[in-house]
Formats: sequence, structure tokens, C-alpha cells
Amino acid sequence: MLLLMLARGVGKYQWQKMPTEIMGKSIGIIGLGALGKAIANLALGFKMKVFYFSSHRKSDWEKRGLEYMDLKTLLQNNDVAAISTPTNVKVLGKPEFEIIKPNSVLMYLSSGEALDKQAFIE
Repeated sequence: MLLLMLARGVGKYQWQKMPTEIMGKSIGIIGLGALGKAIANLALGFKMKVFYFSSHRKSDWEKRGLEYMDLKTLLQNNDVAAISTPTNVKVLGKPEFEIIKPNSVLMYLSSGEALDKQAFIE
């Protein structure tokens, strides 16, 4: 819902200069556990292009339309990056923030510290 609000400009923040749809946008999910799969289901329902990065390939989800990407490619090429890794599995640091797609949205859904806070601020 927050992503929809951000895309449509409802509330305090707006993703782009004009309201936009999320249909057709791409989302890269980092971590395809229970939460990542729930996000994938919602994104597929909104007709988004869904990519994922996980320590293990998920052929059953690839058959449903998800496409595997390595982390670097995922960060460089998706409109939205959703972090849904296990607690305290750090996946984003300075090198990753330097290559993330400009004007993309980062959804932080993991518990614990999945990113380097100082690198994020910089």
C-alpha cells in the first residue's frame, strides 16, 4: 500500500514528478523467503515485472514468472528493490548503493540490519 501511495502521490511523498502506476514497473526482491514470496505474489497481481536474488534458485517461482538476477544486476535495473532477507543478513553496503538505479525505490522489509546505515545516508 505504501508503494501505491508513493507512486500515486497520496500522502507526504511522491516517487516521481507526476503520479504514476506500478503496473509494468519492475521490482527486484532480495531474499525469497516467506516475506519475499508474499511480496512477489502482490507484485505479480499488480502486473509488475518481478525479479529476485536469493542464495538458492527457486525454479517453482521462476515457473510462475519470476526471473533470477544476481544482486548487482538487480540493483542496477529495477524500479523498486525490496529487501526481505533473514534477520541481520547484511546485503547492501557502499558498493551496492553506488550502483543502485537512480530514482528507484528501496523497500526495507527485513528485521535487523540488512544494510550499512552510513552508506545508505551517504
